[in-house]
Amino acid sequence: MADRIDKLLERYFTGGLDLEIKMREHELRQNNSKKDENIGGGRA
Repeated sequence: MADRIDKLLERYFTGGLDLEIKMREHELRQNNSKKDENIGGGRA
């Protein structure tokens, strides 16, 4: 448990956590352009 917290704090103080958040936000914005044409999920 302490190792997980240490890694999280290390990423926070080195700026890595902020970078991961920005990359994820960018990824989510890019994926919104793809439309799901299979609305309702028909069965075979």
